[in-house]
Amino acid sequence: MKEYHPVSCQLVDLIEHNATLGQPVKLVFLNEQGQKIHLEDSIKTWYTHQSVEYLKLKSYSRDIRLDAILLFNDKPFPGIC
Repeated sequence: MKEYHPVSCQLVDLIEHNATLGQPVKLVFLNEQGQKIHLEDSIKTWYTHQSVEYLKLKSYSRDIRLDAILLFNDKPFPGIC
């Protein structure tokens, strides 16, 4: 597994906001093979495991590393918290 890079606090705030309201989000992220994935889904939860933050969606079967997210609702979030 590649080294984890903490994400922007602004992105974490948006994840929390959308998860609380149950609003669908549009994501573009890189999967484990480095392929760009585009999808729209609702956030089930987000969590930290072994110092890596993950996003769990309601319909997508795999958990997404937060540092793999390229766009969240069409907005990039570079930088760290």
